[in-house]
Amino acid sequence: MNKNVENYLNDEVRIYKISISLLIFSLIWFVASVFLDIAMEDNGSFAHRSGAIIVLFGVVVEFALSNINFKNNSSSVSVEEKLIETAKETPLIYNYLKRTAHVYIIVGTFIWGYIDILWKYF
Repeated sequence: MNKNVENYLNDEVRIYKISISLLIFSLIWFVASVFLDIAMEDNGSFAHRSGAIIVLFGVVVEFALSNINFKNNSSSVSVEEKLIETAKETPLIYNYLKRTAHVYIIVGTFIWGYIDILWKYF
């Protein structure tokens, strides 16, 4: 296998692993914050702040995924001496992580803005 292709695939796998780690870490952070608020009989201030962490990591994952290039330059096919770009099929994990990051940003924003108000009712 070509060394450049091998490096590209390794970079893509590394981005996926880091993205999964960040999303799991932010979820653990939120759950720990909720338990900390329950233990301290607080008004949800730790859970409230963990919403910012969820949004931050969701945005970082979105940015990291946006750096993955899904175009192939084909040197064997050319039209009027210009290379043709063909789109690669996006992997299932890419689509899953992209959707999950979207959900994290939306839910994290809701937690960040309103969990302290909702906390009074629980």
